[in-house]
Amino acid sequence: MSVDAHKALKQHDLSGMWIGVKYLSVYYSPEDLRLLPEPQDLVFFASEQEAKAQGFGPIPDSLRLTEKIAEMLLEQPALTVQQLSENLRHTPHQVIRAFKKHTGMTPKQFAQLQKLERFREELAHHSITRSLYEAGFESLRALYERSSGFLGMRPRTYQQGGKNMTIFYDTFDTPFGFMLLGSTELGVCSLKFGDQDTLLQELQQDYPKAQLVQDAEATRLYREALLDYLQGKTQTVEVALDVRGTDFQWKVWQALRRIPAGETRSYAQVAATLGEPKAVRAVARACASNVVALVIPCHRVVRSDGSISGYRWGPERKKEILDWEKR
Repeated sequence: MSVDAHKALKQHDLSGMWIGVKYLSVYYSPEDLRLLPEPQDLVFFASEQEAKAQGFGPIPDSLRLTEKIAEMLLEQPALTVQQLSENLRHTPHQVIRAFKKHTGMTPKQFAQLQKLERFREELAHHSITRSLYEAGFESLRALYERSSGFLGMRPRTYQQGGKNMTIFYDTFDTPFGFMLLGSTELGVCSLKFGDQDTLLQELQQDYPKAQLVQDAEATRLYREALLDYLQGKTQTVEVALDVRGTDFQWKVWQALRRIPAGETRSYAQVAATLGEPKAVRAVARACASNVVALVIPCHRVVRSDGSISGYRWGPERKKEILDWEKR
């Protein structure tokens, strides 16, 4: 039987065990697990055979490479793709392709996010100016321009209707209906169910001043991540996002992504996890504001009695997705 992840981590006794990561459906040996996920995402097995029997597969080479890249960038955010490729003995194309496949962003974008994290840490102890330089930013403008991949779309960009912005999009069928996927250079900005004409009109209405370009190649890696989920290979859609949301909405959306596939939470439970038990209606509004179906799994939130509640793309579709995830 699998061993409780929290207990094993607390005791630091991982010898002879295999570690399964739930949302990836892959298993590691303790030596392979370079960047430890959150404990609630882990399950432990006594043997490789037991992990396979539970539906977990071995870590793919591309994910192993991605973790090595991330580990190096956490230590040295200034490393270029060329330097990474030389250190890891892979071509720059292999480095970018593997990293973007599993994270939805390029190594350069990831390094910028690390700067943002370091800036926040420095800000707790120093002035803004000193914190900027300690984190590797050369100016306030640089911080502002690079923050969107972590904080969501810049308010000004959204308020100006996507002015001077190019949004690539593609459409395709899924088991749950026709979808349109839109993405910027930083991540997915729209993923909705509907019919093609209506979806394209909605995207143009959301970003009236943006240039919309149908490009299957530009959106391919995001589409592949979605298809991996729809084929049962992963339990979440792992892509970078570039959507506009308030701080509270982002907190809700992040909480939704922590709900395991096959499980549900009530609006009240989500509010409680945020430390704001009275914010049930605000949680419901945040779910209704979600513009990236499946990536932010608002379908996993139900009423307190467990019954299916409203869903932007129809309660029948919500039930179908939940039933499929449970199976």
